[in-house]
Amino acid sequence: MNQVFEISCEIFSLMVTHMRGALKSEIEVFFREIYLPILEMKVSSVERKYRVVNNLLGPMSRDARTLVEMYLNYDCSGSLMSNIYER
Repeated sequence: MNQVFEISCEIFSLMVTHMRGALKSEIEVFFREIYLPILEMKVSSVERKYRVVNNLLGPMSRDARTLVEMYLNYDCSGSLMSNIYER
């Protein structure tokens, strides 16, 4: 099960890095409904949170352009995912 989760995080990270223009609304749904709730849930294991940070947010944070575009596309656009960086 952990391998499936890790692979899904890696695939999503690649989508964000390489296809964020075409999949803007889909990426928002994944963040809002899957990955951010995992990080915010108190009952979510530390291991699961580590996997999200390590396999998803880590690779994304290495690309400055991705970070800026995520901020502009979601925090500044008035989308349902505003304050993603604050969360």
